[in-house]
Amino acid sequence: MKVTVNSRGDSADVFYNIQVAPALANEDGLDFTPTSSSHLIDAGDPTNPGEIQVSGDAPDIGAIEYSGTVPVELATFQFDGSKLVWSTATEKNNLGFEVQRSVTGVSEDFQTIGFVKGQGTKTSPTFYSFIDSKVRSGKYYYRLKQIDFNGEFRYSWTVEALYHQAGNYRLYKNYPNPFNSSTIITFELAQEDIVSYIIYDLNGREVRRLMIQKNFSPGTHQIGWNGRNNKGEQLPSGTYFGQLRTRHFVKTNKLLLVK
Repeated sequence: MKVTVNSRGDSADVFYNIQVAPALANEDGLDFTPTSSSHLIDAGDPTNPGEIQVSGDAPDIGAIEYSGTVPVELATFQFDGSKLVWSTATEKNNLGFEVQRSVTGVSEDFQTIGFVKGQGTKTSPTFYSFIDSKVRSGKYYYRLKQIDFNGEFRYSWTVEALYHQAGNYRLYKNYPNPFNSSTIITFELAQEDIVSYIIYDLNGREVRRLMIQKNFSPGTHQIGWNGRNNKGEQLPSGTYFGQLRTRHFVKTNKLLLVK
């Protein structure tokens, strides 16, 4: 029964137990250090610290007292459909991250497939990403091994990644090409997906957005382009590039406009 409020303002029972997520550094990796946002910090009975050396307003709940010096605080780690992305809230002496992959998810099966350099010491959020270009379709598991400059390391939690068969995603050559008044762009999707197709000039500037974040069913689809820009103005003759982008596939083709 919740009968009191701890120093953080969380409701607690007479023994100062609370019912909130602990927000630990890495439970899967057996690192039970509270993160800076953990509700375990200053959550114990302020009148009964026991043998704990209190570093704040009250003793922390748990076996490890938060010191405010967590070397690297991993905030997020996930697979976004095409790559691994993660972020840190703070970093201290961070050499970087080994990216490890497994087909089973069992700890002993993980193998290092790459390394991403860290930011050393930084007190603001940092964002990272990694593309695994050596996988086929199927399910894989990933974790990060964060390494300090002194050689100490810790593991992240494990994330699951499902890759779809890229061979069923295709962007075909537009027809006709070269073209004068209009051309047809054909593409194929392996599954229902969100699709964008944007045309750029030789300088990489967007000239026409044929579609953006539109949902398509699996199969073959066609869209047309009349050689005009987003304002409806006729573009001059030249080479343009059309990029098809989905959640699982990116491909660019060359369009030759002749007037």
